[in-house]
Amino acid sequence: LADATNVIALHICDLKQRKVWSPQTPADKIRFGAIQRHVRTQQIAGKGFTPHFKIGCLVTAGYDAGSFAFEKESLFEHIAAMKALYLGYYKVEDLRFRFLCRPGFYPDAPDLAREIKGYVSHQDPEVRIDIIDAPPQENSYYKGIQYKVDIRINGLTYEIGDGGFVDWTQQLLQNKKERMLSTGIGFDFMYRILNGLL
Repeated sequence: LADATNVIALHICDLKQRKVWSPQTPADKIRFGAIQRHVRTQQIAGKGFTPHFKIGCLVTAGYDAGSFAFEKESLFEHIAAMKALYLGYYKVEDLRFRFLCRPGFYPDAPDLAREIKGYVSHQDPEVRIDIIDAPPQENSYYKGIQYKVDIRINGLTYEIGDGGFVDWTQQLLQNKKERMLSTGIGFDFMYRILNGLL
């Protein structure tokens, strides 16, 4: 695959259209996870990198439940999963998150980022989040918030994951109330870090 989260989005929309998953309330969510080999057709440069690699994916989908409830709860869940994986399992020295504010269907991304950061900090004061109001590069992929997962291991810092809110289910189902959060994390990249292959 080129991107497993695209396929999961199609699967979610199919489940909803066939009434296999029928949310009973706006707060209902559906969650998927996958570890999938991805392929890139462009030339890959850099020691230890290949055009095929494994990525872990998390996807949460649901509806706009008001007061950014979907955004707060789903992003906190993804962050909690990153914390369990990198601090709990891999025992990295440090874990941080960066919120990059992106244009999209949220009227004020910086305020949204601050509100979600406040919610996450209330749930888990140990989570460290930096908000970047003006990202250096434009990105039409994510809407409202894109977030980065940074780890420090053996004294070096690596960007190991990337995620954010997307409008794919909105477009596929023609419903502005649809919400979706996707996260991708580099399992092959972590293997190369741990085995000195970079």
